[in-house]
Amino acid sequence: MNKVFSVLKMELISYFSLNEYRRRKKSSRFFLIFGLLIGALYISGYNVLTAVSLVRMGQMDAILAYMLAVASVAVFLFTFFQFNDFVFNRRDFEKLSVLPLTSREIVLAKQAFLYLLMLGLSLIFVLPAGLVWLHSSGQVVIFLVYLILLFFLPMIPIFMAAMAGLVIARISVKVRYKNAFTLILSLLLLGLFVGLNVFSAQEINLINFSFYLSQALSKIYPLALLFLDLKHFFLASLVFILLSLAASLLGTRLLGRFYGKMDEWLGQEVRTSRHHKRQLHSPFVALYQKELGSFLHSSTYMLNAGLGVFFLIFLAFGLLFVNPAQVAGRFGLEKIGGFLPLLVSASFALACPAASSLSLEGENHSLLQTMPLSMRQIVGAKLSITLSLHFFAYLLVVPIFLWRFPLTGLESLTLLLLPLVYSFFTAAQGMYLNLLFPRFDWDSEVVIIKQSKAALLSGLLGLLSVIFPVLLAGLTGLSLPLSLWLTAIVLFLAVGFIYHRLSAIRFLEK
Repeated sequence: MNKVFSVLKMELISYFSLNEYRRRKKSSRFFLIFGLLIGALYISGYNVLTAVSLVRMGQMDAILAYMLAVASVAVFLFTFFQFNDFVFNRRDFEKLSVLPLTSREIVLAKQAFLYLLMLGLSLIFVLPAGLVWLHSSGQVVIFLVYLILLFFLPMIPIFMAAMAGLVIARISVKVRYKNAFTLILSLLLLGLFVGLNVFSAQEINLINFSFYLSQALSKIYPLALLFLDLKHFFLASLVFILLSLAASLLGTRLLGRFYGKMDEWLGQEVRTSRHHKRQLHSPFVALYQKELGSFLHSSTYMLNAGLGVFFLIFLAFGLLFVNPAQVAGRFGLEKIGGFLPLLVSASFALACPAASSLSLEGENHSLLQTMPLSMRQIVGAKLSITLSLHFFAYLLVVPIFLWRFPLTGLESLTLLLLPLVYSFFTAAQGMYLNLLFPRFDWDSEVVIIKQSKAALLSGLLGLLSVIFPVLLAGLTGLSLPLSLWLTAIVLFLAVGFIYHRLSAIRFLEK
């Protein structure tokens, strides 16, 4: 077990960059902690409001089951998107294979790391709503058992995500473009999961709410149905604990069995004919192709930098088979036309590969100094990846929205133009922040994509740019379309200013 704890400690230090934490500037540490706190407060606040709403509807006993289901789904999604890059990482495999460790010990350490990470996430989801339930019911004993269940909650979702990741990894090794195939397969699975729960919604009222809730729980996470009837809470808790332990043990056994084979699988390459005439391109096109290749060859990069866009595409294609009025009713929006431009813009604002594209060069960033490239070409190529991602989604989504929703002339014009402004603003601010706060000394690209100062600030700025027009409309009494156009003017001016600043930066001299 000492070896397992040593590997676990190494994983924690590497993932959270603990060795570098003290060496970071105070401002960098502040933004990191601030971003984590904002995320935790947002999730906790949302779940508290949900729990309070259930109490007011007379469905207090459903709080525990509902929150267990929501937390389990969140654990599954978070684990699913990073499982293969974390567990079946070939570079990581090569480092660990030289150590006196068995496959079982490596898998145990990695599972323990995922468990601790997801336990913290579960706590954010479940504990605040549980306190609302305790305050309303006063049943301390059940609440204490509920807290014990928290320690077992991540096990089954981690097992499910691990099995899905194992299957995807095994299938994808036979495909030439492994990462693109992994991304598509992952998104199809996720889209199927989300679609079953979003587009199957029915109109809710107080009379059929209890029935609807049980139906929703059965689709989201069937095990949560065990806790709908608190009369059998203790028996349900025992069954849940036994199933969780069984899933964890089975997952460890299966992953330990296949972990050693994964290096062989990952080393397999599909040999295809590559006898084609090599074309010459301009420096900009060559650099753009290089950036596009880096983006497409990293499923972690694609999933995290483009997740909002991919969800938007799934939503748009779902509207081809579902009545738009049903979707509007699902989210409580009578006039959804005014929110569609903001929805598309928000997806673009939260999808910014440019915020980490420079840092992902790593030690290879010095090679840029030897290339006959101007600053304008380097910045333009990296900006173009973000713009291309947004434009691809724009061409797919906007025509579907215009066709499926009855929009006014102003709403249609806003839907056509506002996302373009947000796209240019997102790409520009992400690139500018990455130039201001580059980081080339990293061991895992996950650190750059998720935890770097530039990525966190870019995500925060994108979120604020989406919230601003809503607050402007609410505080001043302006209509939402007018506040969106005022925001668009501000962002358009900001794009010009930021690009001027980009042209003045000489990061290669650092």
